[in-house]
Amino acid sequence: MKATAIVYNSNAGHTARYAKLLAEQTGLPCFNLDEAPAKLEKGTPVVFMGWLMAGIVKGYKKAKKNFCVVLTVAVGMAPPSDKERARLANQNKIALESFQMLLGGYDVKLLSGVYKFMMTAMGKAMKKGLSEKPDITDDEKLMLEMAVNGGDYVSAENLRPVLDMLND
Repeated sequence: MKATAIVYNSNAGHTARYAKLLAEQTGLPCFNLDEAPAKLEKGTPVVFMGWLMAGIVKGYKKAKKNFCVVLTVAVGMAPPSDKERARLANQNKIALESFQMLLGGYDVKLLSGVYKFMMTAMGKAMKKGLSEKPDITDDEKLMLEMAVNGGDYVSAENLRPVLDMLND
């Protein structure tokens, strides 16, 4: 089944930007999850893009309840890897063949409320844990850099795996 729209849930804006880039590249209409139920019929086949918080794809349950989610894309701070993709798909009960992840970014100033509080604490813990680790990996270096200085990795180029899945 082919997706006929893109529905997204974004907190700091990285997922929204990816959704709009994907809409430009595919020609599919793009809707925020809050507005989508009023704009699309129940059961419409969609690509759902959600931000990651503690391994949970935020908004996925609501999207699944309202639409036929044919591809789920999680946007977070962790660099995409086969191992992490499989872990997240399993944790969110999403079939691996219809799940992809993208590196988004991090800027605590773009967060609000409880998320700002939680991520400030997590950022401090991540800085401490990773900066003291003797055998830090490249992915961990990237996450440490993001935790310390923030970062924005949203790009049209990063959408290639998503476009490949849509074209299969």
